[in-house]
Amino acid sequence: ADRGMLWKGFVQRRISGSDGRLKVPENMDYAALAFLSDGFNAGEISSTVDAVLSEDRLKALESEPLSEHEFSSYLARETETDDKKVDSDERFLTFTRQITTLDTVWKSINAADKKGGDGKKKKK
Repeated sequence: ADRGMLWKGFVQRRISGSDGRLKVPENMDYAALAFLSDGFNAGEISSTVDAVLSEDRLKALESEPLSEHEFSSYLARETETDDKKVDSDERFLTFTRQITTLDTVWKSINAADKKGGDGKKKKK
């Protein structure tokens, strides 16, 4: 429900911010958009709304009503580029491991698990 409210708010903001005479579509299925955008953050949803509702598209709203399909096709294209996002995440983790002792900590935890303990002496 929260993503649905985000979608509605971003669409309303974009349409009402154009020239004031355009109306937000009443029949838009924001729940479907929320479902399709599972895994997207608020910034990505806002960027999607801004990209789909370009100035040219806002001018055409009076003659051609807005539909969920326009957003879903854009989201599908964004999902295809998720592989690039994963690569970026991996590079960030590699960088973090290089500048911290994170790898050392993980190796000591894994070594302790293999030995069957947590590396601490047990009380008798």
